[in-house]
Amino acid sequence: MVAAAPRRQIYRMPRAQRAADILETARAVFCERGYADAAIAEIAERAGVVEGTIYPLFHRQSATS
Repeated sequence: MVAAAPRRQIYRMPRAQRAADILETARAVFCERGYADAAIAEIAERAGVVEGTIYPLFHRQSATS
């Protein structure tokens, strides 16, 4: 029998902090690429979240600018 790997601890950041971090990341992407060329996928990747995390927080790209 193989021993189970230890479970990793999951840390959930408070919603307000997560939103602030995503917003800061979005601003950086907008500054680098311009608003029209910014992608939610890139913002999510840089912020270390999945795209689905961003939509409930901001609903649309213009809410992050």
